Amino acid sequence: MKYSTCDECGSTFKPAVSPMKNLCPNCAHYLYDYPNCNHDFENCVCTTCGWDGSTSAFVKNGLSKDMAPFKVYTIPGLGLDSRIFQQLDIPFVDLHHLNWIEPQSLKETIQDYAHRFSLQIDTSSSPVVLIGHSFGGVLAQEISKILPVSKIILISSITHESEKPFAFTLLKVSRLYKLVTPMSIWVSVLFWGYFFDFQRFKDLRFFQKIIRNSRYSVLMWSFKTIFEWKSASKITVPIVRIHGKLDRTFFIKKQNQIKYVIESGGHFLVFKRTNEINRILNDELAELHSMKHSP
Repeated sequence: MKYSTCDECGSTFKPAVSPMKNLCPNCAHYLYDYPNCNHDFENCVCTTCGWDGSTSAFVKNGLSKDMAPFKVYTIPGLGLDSRIFQQLDIPFVDLHHLNWIEPQSLKETIQDYAHRFSLQIDTSSSPVVLIGHSFGGVLAQEISKILPVSKIILISSITHESEKPFAFTLLKVSRLYKLVTPMSIWVSVLFWGYFFDFQRFKDLRFFQKIIRNSRYSVLMWSFKTIFEWKSASKITVPIVRIHGKLDRTFFIKKQNQIKYVIESGGHFLVFKRTNEINRILNDELAELHSMKHSP
């Protein structure tokens, strides 16, 4: 099979499948409105047209959000904020990074919190995909019981109480988590950070910058809620799980139905293994887009 190289995005493609000689089907579609390929990805490459998910800066920046087939909302993990997703590269979607809102009280249920949090999500014009990291994935599952969601993508997260580590039970019973403050985490990460995926100094500093801006009330509510959370029952939304083989927060041996296992990946692979995560996310969104337009 002879392959060509797209003049716009640089991806190789099968010229017999593309309507334009020098453009892959994806660029031909978004630049000149030709019918796109119904992508079927395997190992990050479309088996039909050969496109590898690449996109040019021109196409990415010039695409109107009104043309985007999906609205994608990201939710960060416990104590974190949207900066954890700052290296995501997902073209052709309307991407929104959400941050934690203030809980009404320490006793607010995750269901009530999800109702208030979901007011930031617009489901009126395009299908919605939720991407949740760690505790953000738990909240994404609760939101899916309130709003119409096309797909949930969980990164380093859990779907059931049986997937939590035993340490969570100890912290819940002893209530030692109440002694935790943003400053105590900022200082103590120097001692436990290496074990929990902060082997590089720049990763450690990045985490410290984020945790310094976290609010004590949100932190306490999040700890209490994740310790008490059971499972998001009655979920019919497709869930795709991405998990690191070396995750030491949610050990992979306790997890079920992981679609993508990242070798040597830890709990913060969403930030540290961005190239792999971007490939997976683009594959999953392309698959959803193909399903949306299939007869």
